[in-house]
Amino acid sequence: MCRIRSYLTVHPNPNVPVPVQEPIPLQSTNVDVKVVDFVATTTITQHYKNATSDPIEAQYQFYLEDKQTVTGFSAVVDGKTIKGKIEEKEEAKNTYSDAIASGGGAYLLEQSEDDSNLFSVSVGNIPPNKEVLIKITYINELDFDYEGRLIFTIPSE
Repeated sequence: MCRIRSYLTVHPNPNVPVPVQEPIPLQSTNVDVKVVDFVATTTITQHYKNATSDPIEAQYQFYLEDKQTVTGFSAVVDGKTIKGKIEEKEEAKNTYSDAIASGGGAYLLEQSEDDSNLFSVSVGNIPPNKEVLIKITYINELDFDYEGRLIFTIPSE
């Protein structure tokens, strides 16, 4: 089960962040699932729109269960796809911060140090009146119910 808690931070001046928490303008969510044998590959695509006149930074958290593993992360802005790459945590945070400070777009997916099932996504400097698609792909081994049928649960919170 994946539980998502979303909020955004509005930055009137991207170089001087002043966090204001408001609901993220989520337009839609699409869940694509492929099941092969006992393994499901799930891609969650979330469509956000910055309807403000200022750049915003969207941040949200989600949980994955023990048998679920993130295998892909990408963002699409203005038709351009940016695929995530694995970096050391501090290097990734520095890359993200540098891009935000310079006014560029940046995307960061990180696993919590306190809870290995908790992930945070930061989408920085979404331009005014622009849309962004965030895609997160994960795989998981499916369980069986008491009658031997496979169980798959779609995230609902």
